[in-house]
Amino acid sequence: MKNRVIRYATQRIVEILYNLRRPRNLNQLIDNHFSNWSETDHQCRPGISKALEGLAGIDNPVIVETGTSAYGTDSSRLFISFIKLFQGKFYSVDISPAPSRRLRHFKNRNTRFFIQDSVHFLNNFNELTNQMHIDLLYLDSWDVEWDNPVPSATHGLKEFRAVDKLLNLGAYLLIDDTPNDLFWIPHSHHTTAALFKNNFGALPGKGSFVLSDEKFLSQYEVIYHGYNLLARRIK
Repeated sequence: MKNRVIRYATQRIVEILYNLRRPRNLNQLIDNHFSNWSETDHQCRPGISKALEGLAGIDNPVIVETGTSAYGTDSSRLFISFIKLFQGKFYSVDISPAPSRRLRHFKNRNTRFFIQDSVHFLNNFNELTNQMHIDLLYLDSWDVEWDNPVPSATHGLKEFRAVDKLLNLGAYLLIDDTPNDLFWIPHSHHTTAALFKNNFGALPGKGSFVLSDEKFLSQYEVIYHGYNLLARRIK
């Protein structure tokens, strides 16, 4: 109990100091975030940075995230920081209440957290949020098990298909844990990954089945593909 109180107090102090030194531009925002809340060389940084660079040119953007961040990139905190600087709306969904509870003191009035299945949330997004479009969709809800990657890839495709109609021309689609090279996958799972690629045409990951989806192939342009995948709707 004592350790939990100390961790909470430490986090609140860091959050207060962060707000007092609020960044003035996007580069500063990204640098501050990865220095304070993640890792400066985190593998997800390039893709998410490019997504925010594109989003910064959109008035009052709508950001939707599946899988509220609890560690790693700490993406939810980054998106909240983004809308604090650039305005807009941020919606995040997770089946567990723990991640959003951790961020309850950091969010602002333009942030809403939902505790439910992500596919159900996306299927009912209009009714739940009164929003008619999405400018950035970030899929990061079902952790990839490298020795059994099909469930995560299947879930990612269900999410994409549930909400594709709300991604207008110019909207961004960012999918985490969708590596383009075996380098990103633990060596012990390389054989499984190679077999998966042979069967499905892509390495295992959350966006593996999205990459071969007919609508994605015909209406989206890949902007970046490293550990994560960033695409933009062009048709």
